[in-house]
Amino acid sequence: MIKFDWASIDPTTIPIVTVDNEEIQNPGEEYFLQYRSLQNLKVIQDMQKPDDLFLDSSSGSIDTEEIWALRKKAAECGHLTAQFELGELLCASPDVGDVKEGIGWIFNAAAAGHAEAQYYLAEHSVYLTNQKQKNAVRMIWTLLAAKNGHVKAQAFLGEEYYDGKAIRRDLDKAGYWLTAAAKQGDSDSQLLLGAMYAGREGGRNIPEALKWLHKAARQGNSFAQYMEGYLYCHGPKQYSNPKKGIKLLKEAAKRREPFAMTELGICYLSGSFVKKEPKKAFEYFQKSAQEDPKACYMLGECYEKGAGVEKDVFEALVWYRRAALRKYAPAAGKLHTMGYHDI
Repeated sequence: MIKFDWASIDPTTIPIVTVDNEEIQNPGEEYFLQYRSLQNLKVIQDMQKPDDLFLDSSSGSIDTEEIWALRKKAAECGHLTAQFELGELLCASPDVGDVKEGIGWIFNAAAAGHAEAQYYLAEHSVYLTNQKQKNAVRMIWTLLAAKNGHVKAQAFLGEEYYDGKAIRRDLDKAGYWLTAAAKQGDSDSQLLLGAMYAGREGGRNIPEALKWLHKAARQGNSFAQYMEGYLYCHGPKQYSNPKKGIKLLKEAAKRREPFAMTELGICYLSGSFVKKEPKKAFEYFQKSAQEDPKACYMLGECYEKGAGVEKDVFEALVWYRRAALRKYAPAAGKLHTMGYHDI
């Protein structure tokens, strides 16, 4: 079976014109550093003349006339970050300046290769009214931002290519951009990348799947931790480690991850990998039923069979119906076999 190595895919094969983003001596750097220093030292908060203040929405602080002037001077000298921040401020605070002027500053920075400005235009597309044009422009600016290292743009592209809703599905491109974002620490990209490697579409590369799921789990992603635990319990034999898997599932359950709680319930109900404890299984299903329809179905089984709770066929029907209403397929079949057809 083919195993994709997304990290090695050449990004130049992706059809989009890029901009030269080599590091050069940035014009306006002196003004920019002065403006940033004043911000960092929070001189703004010490100002006492209300008429001498502007609200800086990008930093959530109060902007002084001096800082405003230094920022604008840096922007006029060609400093890209200053241009973007000036533009963002003007767009966010129409009372301070002209929104069209703000868009112009952002566009200048974006056209020169400023990734944050490019992603801003991708997200807002504020200068277009036609929806079709918006979608096209959004994708172009997102691609440019992603190629310039913007992690959110990379993650967005990875998800879009994986879902295949707004653009044609392409797992190679999805994997490439998800890998780029995952390497920058984006936990959602790490999770999706791990899921892709775990599936047949990604070549069923379990070591890579576990690596990325573990990275996401270490950042507090409880669903990634659930998937990692699930793979150790139910994955290919050569990577099987049920003891480690159960430990991970319990840690994810402590974080209130519903799928982990349901899986632990199934293990305790059947005695798989742990000592059989139907009562504990029932308790796990109760905890996750609100978010996981499969847990509703399992509660139905517990009531139907009297596992961990007193047998009650009518209560079982209630839970099977709840699962069916939430589109859990096996529940509808179960209801039919019990003679209940009105879902």
